[in-house]
Amino acid sequence: MVGGVLAALVLAGGCGSAAPPAADGPAIEPPPSPHAHLGGDETVVRQAYERFWQVSQAVPHLPPDRQRLELAAVAAEPLAERMAGALAAQRTRDVTVYGTVTPRISDVRLDGDTAVVRDCQDASRSGQADGSGRPRTVGLARNPVSATVQRSADGAWRVADVAYPGGSC
Repeated sequence: MVGGVLAALVLAGGCGSAAPPAADGPAIEPPPSPHAHLGGDETVVRQAYERFWQVSQAVPHLPPDRQRLELAAVAAEPLAERMAGALAAQRTRDVTVYGTVTPRISDVRLDGDTAVVRDCQDASRSGQADGSGRPRTVGLARNPVSATVQRSADGAWRVADVAYPGGSC
């Protein structure tokens, strides 16, 4: 769901501290080769899902002209575009994010070029912050997440959808 990803982007962590990084933003490590099937597709899907959260946490602190490019590396369309739009809206409201989100993947179900990842994410050290970095919200310690990850035409796995089904995990 779009709302779930936008909420994740808003509530998910930033870069590990309440203060935003330097204007250049943090360096984002290049993704692993989409064809490096270390242990098969399930391992590659797990890596792609975890990388999505790493980039999602770092990208709000990057210059706007770099955000869209970084999102496109880990999120399929139209999700990447929606996330970029959410970031632009946050900038106009002087809202940012802080902290880190820790994925705790409990299950990966593969079906061809699509996978569903179940996660009991720890977002308790992350949330929304005002423009000066002061926390305004905090995430949940046990947040159920369901994500669809798809293999793109270039062979890379990208997150296509993130949903928060509610309940407990």
